[in-house]
Amino acid sequence: MSVTRINELQALPGQADALWEHLKSFTRRIAACPGCHSCQLLRAEDDPGRLLVFEVWDDAEAHKAALKTFPPDAFARTLPLLVGPPTGRYYRE
Repeated sequence: MSVTRINELQALPGQADALWEHLKSFTRRIAACPGCHSCQLLRAEDDPGRLLVFEVWDDAEAHKAALKTFPPDAFARTLPLLVGPPTGRYYRE
């Protein structure tokens, strides 16, 4: 059974478009990782600075293994664009 990972991020004022573009490069790379069924970047209609990364994986271990393939500074470049740290959880049917 697959697992869904939902990550929520809130951009700093004036940084919504920069965060969107930055995360688009992540989602393309994530979608190509072994065990990833899909990866979508979504924007709230009423708040363009509120973003979701919606991922479907074989299992949580595949997601965690994929994260290890990213250089650590890739995530560090995201933090200055955010109000606070991103949140995320795994979900199952």
